[in-house]
Amino acid sequence: MLSNNDWIGSAFTAVDKAISWLGGMRSYNPLRRLAIRQCMQWIDAHQEASGDWAGIFPPMHVGVLAYLLEGFQTEDGRVRRALEAIERFAWQDARGKRVQACVSPVWDTVLMTAALADMPSNEGVLPITMVADLNTVRADVLTWVKGKQLLENRGDWRVYRPSLAPGGFSFEYHNEWYPDVDDTAAAVIAFLKDDESSVTSPHVLDAIHWILGMQCKDGGWAAFDVENDKLFLNRIPFSDMDSLCDPSTPDIVGRVLEAFGLYQVLASQVGRNGEKPSYALLQRIRAACDRGIAFIQQHQEVNGAWKGR
Repeated sequence: MLSNNDWIGSAFTAVDKAISWLGGMRSYNPLRRLAIRQCMQWIDAHQEASGDWAGIFPPMHVGVLAYLLEGFQTEDGRVRRALEAIERFAWQDARGKRVQACVSPVWDTVLMTAALADMPSNEGVLPITMVADLNTVRADVLTWVKGKQLLENRGDWRVYRPSLAPGGFSFEYHNEWYPDVDDTAAAVIAFLKDDESSVTSPHVLDAIHWILGMQCKDGGWAAFDVENDKLFLNRIPFSDMDSLCDPSTPDIVGRVLEAFGLYQVLASQVGRNGEKPSYALLQRIRAACDRGIAFIQQHQEVNGAWKGR
């Protein structure tokens, strides 16, 4: 007997085969050109000034294909910028030329900064000159990270959270449309470990308010979106590795709980402006943590572990 998911998958497959048999409804649907035009407008709007789409190779690759299939030439500015973006993901050596799927400068930087902040810096463990050098490096890289915070009202996350103020960080060099909760929580951890007085700094507060606003109804956090959990859509035949949706996941919830837990520990510290975090904010964080912990407990595997995504 087929499960519900099997029935859904069979229905999607039947519809897909019917549309394919009709030749994609090219000759029978007068709205086809309108649909394609709207798709191209969406692609145009989501291309970064640098030529990237979402900072990862797959949409950059198919974005170029979409333009070429619609008759654009390689000399067109949008196509040229996209090809240049793909080229930035490539490297060549004696074994040939390869293209990586993605780069992770923000993620790598905040994790390494947090690790440097955790290094012992007293009791003669490290030479004084090395401690000074490390402090300089941390200051420089966190200044760079602050410049990567996305503070404009742009991004597909705003479809479900149109009134939420921005404040997230994305994974890559060029990705203003898709900040993610995981990178943002990791950035908060790095800022707080580097400087405890940053509890009331604008970049930390903006990030925390954005994370709070991105909590889902189930108490968890997803990577890029909220309430994007209609998993039956993964049964569509062209579903990319069963990942059309963006549900809450324990690994991201765990990262947020780590950031919020550290923030609450440091909440008694006086911030850079001589103030402490507001009681109302701390209450929101506490309530969000309670819901997040409940989510974590509900999604623990029988063997005691949790699945990542």
